[in-house]
Amino acid sequence: MGGHAPYGKMLDGAGPVNRNGRPGRVIDNPDEIAAVALALELAKEGKGAAQIAAALSAQGFTNRRGHPFHHETIRRIVARAG
Repeated sequence: MGGHAPYGKMLDGAGPVNRNGRPGRVIDNPDEIAAVALALELAKEGKGAAQIAAALSAQGFTNRRGHPFHHETIRRIVARAG
């Protein structure tokens, strides 16, 4: 993983340092994990990525930049949990 932690995760500043001098331990992000859990639940129900993105937006969830989720972001979240 390079750059930043995936949605639903964060780098633990207290964890071990990786070869690049950054915190190397990835942990759940408590501010994002509810959105990930809902996305995975809806995917299990057979909803498509666009439907899941709309449902997350309807419940007030946003991406890290404060924008509504894009269906490609949802696809990555679901695939990563896979």
